[in-house]
Amino acid sequence: MQELGETSDDPEAALAQVIATGALVLTERPRAAYWNEQKIAVDWVNLNALWDYFWELCRHAKKGQCFDWFTFREQAKANTLTKLKSRLLKLYRFPRDLGCLIVADGRGTQRLNLPGERIHIFELEYVDILRERTT
Repeated sequence: MQELGETSDDPEAALAQVIATGALVLTERPRAAYWNEQKIAVDWVNLNALWDYFWELCRHAKKGQCFDWFTFREQAKANTLTKLKSRLLKLYRFPRDLGCLIVADGRGTQRLNLPGERIHIFELEYVDILRERTT
């Protein structure tokens, strides 16, 4: 996008620009998620398991992949993703329309039914600099 002149070299400006598109946007630090131009008002700092679940779900969707319970390794079971999804959707401030896009895709597997180009993930590149993940 930057090569086409659609984004800025300034990470904060790039973040603001993609938020304004209404896409799903996640930032690693501070932990935040945006949907339809609105910040999802969830306390991600105190909900580590739900953040890890949502982060991985979005990372996999960005790559066009399904997400399975093996991602959580030894502490997970086949129903782990189902339980985490249920907990996430019970949060009052989590957008219902976004929750409807989290679908089962086999036993112990889920996917976010959203095209990868509508998902923007900003990861910590340096101590305090965010850069968008492109894959």
